[in-house]
Amino acid sequence: MQTILTGLYLSILWLLAVSATAGDLSSDVRKGASDPHADESNYIEMGFSLGMLHTPFYGAPEDTDPNKTNYSFSLDLNLHLQYKGWFMESFSQSLEEFTLGYNFADGERWSLDAVSLEQHPEIGERQSSDLAGLKTRESDYMLGLRATRYYEKYIVQLHALTDMSDTHNGQVFSLKLARHWQYRNWNFHIIQSESYRTHRVADYYLSVAEQDASEKFPEFQAQAGFIHTLEVGATYPLSQKWVFRSLLRYVQLDSQWRNSPVIAAEHGDFFINSLSYVF
Repeated sequence: MQTILTGLYLSILWLLAVSATAGDLSSDVRKGASDPHADESNYIEMGFSLGMLHTPFYGAPEDTDPNKTNYSFSLDLNLHLQYKGWFMESFSQSLEEFTLGYNFADGERWSLDAVSLEQHPEIGERQSSDLAGLKTRESDYMLGLRATRYYEKYIVQLHALTDMSDTHNGQVFSLKLARHWQYRNWNFHIIQSESYRTHRVADYYLSVAEQDASEKFPEFQAQAGFIHTLEVGATYPLSQKWVFRSLLRYVQLDSQWRNSPVIAAEHGDFFINSLSYVF
């Protein structure tokens, strides 16, 4: 644990020393942003998305079956609102989706923010009948730092988060690297993410304690581990007001979690297309 914290601290120092930037990485890379002020203007988008997915979790997203291909239709609200250093971000295709925060340091190519966001939704019988009889895992809410750095067509972003909701009192550390390419009016992107869950997080969501174990949900002890994510996507402005987005996302879970009764598969696949109107 100390090694991870030391590595994270040195990484943030490196970002600050060589410069970085602010904003939701998933949103900014789709815009081809390359400076710390790409998200200074407020905007609101409304639209809808169509998805096809294989999920590795029972009931996440809610009411999905991990044993088959699921199709989804949802209404989306994307926004970026800020007042002085305070900001609110919501992006339906983001790895974080919704963030509240405060920017307290930035430069020409970097930014350091205090952020709060949900990292893990509730997992239980209400989300999937497959989990009937399993003790419900509550959703969390986390607080921490976000450091971001832009370098030409690349974006590097670090999160260091700790539970502030007293759900599991664990930590999440993540590193994301993104790149974008422009071809005519198309903006293509790729995102690689490595996210580390400490033992308290993994134990709370994936373990089954001896006193809660049953024939259907045998005892299991989860250790700290990683979630690996790879995403490719494209964005195309149909007009000044309408934007089309598409992505293909692959999520790989740490192999030592595979036998958890909460997990249906080691990996998940997500293909999502959306159409949004910019106000």
